[in-house]
Amino acid sequence: MRTEKALAKWAVGAVLALTVIFYVWPLALDVPLLDPDEGLHAAIAQEMLARGDFVTPRFLGEPFLDKPILYFWALLASLRVGGETEFAVRLPGLLFGWLGALTTSMLAYRLAGKRVAWLAFCFYATSILPLALNQAAVHDVALIPWTNLALLFLWRAERRDTTAAALTEAAVAGLFVGLAMLTKGLVGVALVGLPFAVWLVWQRRLTVRMCAAGLATLVVGAALAAPWYLAMERGQPGYLHYFFIDRHLLGFMTTTQIHGDRPWWYYVPIVAGGAWPWVVYAPFAVRRSPDTARPAWTSLVWIWIVVDLVLLSTAKSKLVTYVLPVFPAIAMLAGVAWTSVADRARDDPWSPHGFTAAIWVHAIAGSILVPVALVLARGEFGVDFGRAAWIGAVALVGGYVWVLAEWYEFRAGFSTAVGSAFRRAKGRLKPAPTGGETGALAARVLVIQVGLVTAMFVLVMTVAFRPVAEQFSARSVARHFNERGALPPQIWIVDERVGSLVFYLDGSLRRGLTPAQIENVPLGLVLGRLPTAPPEVAVVLAERDVRRFARGIDLTGVPYEPAGRHRIYATGPLRERILKIIGGVR
Repeated sequence: MRTEKALAKWAVGAVLALTVIFYVWPLALDVPLLDPDEGLHAAIAQEMLARGDFVTPRFLGEPFLDKPILYFWALLASLRVGGETEFAVRLPGLLFGWLGALTTSMLAYRLAGKRVAWLAFCFYATSILPLALNQAAVHDVALIPWTNLALLFLWRAERRDTTAAALTEAAVAGLFVGLAMLTKGLVGVALVGLPFAVWLVWQRRLTVRMCAAGLATLVVGAALAAPWYLAMERGQPGYLHYFFIDRHLLGFMTTTQIHGDRPWWYYVPIVAGGAWPWVVYAPFAVRRSPDTARPAWTSLVWIWIVVDLVLLSTAKSKLVTYVLPVFPAIAMLAGVAWTSVADRARDDPWSPHGFTAAIWVHAIAGSILVPVALVLARGEFGVDFGRAAWIGAVALVGGYVWVLAEWYEFRAGFSTAVGSAFRRAKGRLKPAPTGGETGALAARVLVIQVGLVTAMFVLVMTVAFRPVAEQFSARSVARHFNERGALPPQIWIVDERVGSLVFYLDGSLRRGLTPAQIENVPLGLVLGRLPTAPPEVAVVLAERDVRRFARGIDLTGVPYEPAGRHRIYATGPLRERILKIIGGVR
């Protein structure tokens, strides 16, 4: 009993600490809004708020039809209360990210028990892809709470003894399916409904009652989402055909969409890297469920992963963020693996070898990740992160050596030579732990690992995120034009979207902007348009793209105005330079 209370206190403390570090502290950082997505979504919500139009997303006066409304509503509410600030823009994404971790824990608690629930929260919150997307949130981040809760209530519906109770649970699931439809259209419906249906068939649980429950879920979900979709169709005739046929059906079946040229294995490295480091432990959950009273749930989670990956890989249109709904399942399986190791300890003849290999993979990858990232970022973006970043990277390497030392003390009975060497280095050469000591040692290894991932996040956000983010945001460019008090007749943003520029412009400059006045122009197209461009066009080029741009035109001596980590060229001098090049070639 005392051990359980101590575990509960530690778990609550860990969840609170991770909540503050991963979901609250980033709001205090001075990091600009990122393009392509974050700045665009913020500018759309900003324009909706200015117009007083809470139905149709618009950008520079034009309807934005590619995404449903729910995330824009969250942004609208935040901007209205918190003002047009980065804090207000980032708050909804971080809140949805936290809800994603919380609902992952809720689902894990219902399926696998309290200990797996605590670990699932920690593992989802500290996985690389969810962690990264939370900082510059996209609509997919808002989808995770709804898919988790829909699956939870569908599971509860299947467990009910009466049809009335099952239909009630299914109706609640329908509410979350409706919210998923308002967030990402039919994607959430497919990523929840299809794996659950396959699981029902696999477990021979597909009954008339569950068919009725599934129908109730779809009806309630459609009823909740339909009013907005119908309002959009009234305001923008043809919207339903565009969104559900062109975007959904043709996006799934053809390569007509912008993301339609990716290979079938596209999501394999994304899942392997995005769910790092906990993905290396998830396969060990296949051994058994720690809750033998409800063994069927493990097949549900595995089917969830496999079916969603097959569905997403079959689709012709693929994007990194689409696979995010799979990550709660990976976090739960990793939680099962760790609780199983702690419970079975030295009695499991299979775990020591495979699980030890996973510990080594985690330690090696964790040790090299930050140094490699610093080197690559310095070469790509020309940012010198300073001595503190390298000291932090070295400290992380030491932390992973500590993980290995603790692990080999835990597994002393299996790896005598290596384990003795580590324990001798620690001054702890003693008999292998027995009994209840093994669980405490396993917990200590895990706490250190979570702590190292947290330290890595703090290091990256403190020393690296802002200088790199400056090159993916037009905040400094907008401030440049704001100080001048006027905009050029036309602005070309080279190889970037223009969302953050519009968001940061003063209202007096923003009013009257049109898509023709400010546009994203690919680098190659800029070179082709320069010979006939008017001389007063402003060409905005990020420092990271200067070398690529210089391959087509020598920029030496061409005057420009610096704006943070961007350069603003006038087309006049660029045009003269490229005409000389063309004349010389002739």
